[in-house]
Amino acid sequence: SRSRRLRFLPHLHAIAAPILPKRRVSGALPSSRAASTAGLEPSARKRLRLEVLRRGRLQVIIDLIQRHSIFLARKRSAIISIFFIDVPFLALRLWIWFLLGHDKGFPALGVKNAICIVLNVIQYPLIAIAASDSFLGIQRQLAAYRLRFGSSGAASGGHRRGGSAPRTSSKSGVVPEVSKV
Repeated sequence: SRSRRLRFLPHLHAIAAPILPKRRVSGALPSSRAASTAGLEPSARKRLRLEVLRRGRLQVIIDLIQRHSIFLARKRSAIISIFFIDVPFLALRLWIWFLLGHDKGFPALGVKNAICIVLNVIQYPLIAIAASDSFLGIQRQLAAYRLRFGSSGAASGGHRRGGSAPRTSSKSGVVPEVSKV
């Protein structure tokens, strides 16, 4: 909600509070903070709204990147589980089972290792697809952010709308083809 949109820049809350929609009880007086910024000129309010929107979009991108790191960790976990835990311990249990003889039955932990190998092998492609979709989502959000706010952002002192124009080759005047995501 409102505090989430402003969580990585707390001092902006005091400035942006009058711009963001508020839930008011009917007949309630505006807060003193809202009354003190009511005299802002419309261009300043518009810039402030744009900054709040920009920071909100950045927070969405940051959340997507954090979610993507979970997919990557799960992929690593599946690979490590298969090659460094399940396969070696299954091989060790099979070797011990062959040395001691087949009369005791197959060890239960060996069955667990075999089942975990199968589950991780089945799950890995699904996780790879989810990670790929997550990566594409992040790329789309970043592209939309750059189109809306430009690559320079607020750090250079201004917001560019639409980004930069495509570059042409100096000899042929042809615009290079952009790959679609």
